[in-house]
Amino acid sequence: MTVVETSGHFRSGDMLIIDSTHQGTIRVMDEFNYNLYKRGLGYEFLGGFTCFFPATVTVPRAGRWHAMVAYEGDPPGLDYRFKVRRVAGLQSA
Repeated sequence: MTVVETSGHFRSGDMLIIDSTHQGTIRVMDEFNYNLYKRGLGYEFLGGFTCFFPATVTVPRAGRWHAMVAYEGDPPGLDYRFKVRRVAGLQSA
């Protein structure tokens, strides 16, 4: 299995846009659930299996988030990209 991942600090409403040349399972987790995942315990995530890209996941609350895509085996010619579309900042009146 091949797993690619990224992480960062996001605000509520930021969108993670994942693009890939191969189908895979997307998992987007907050820091708490990511630590559970790394320890092999039960965890919750946003996303799921998809063969349609680009895929978008909206971050529900601010904090550190981890995004990963798991692929079966070692796909030849694998190309992927993670992008972030930030929510507009607050404007003063």
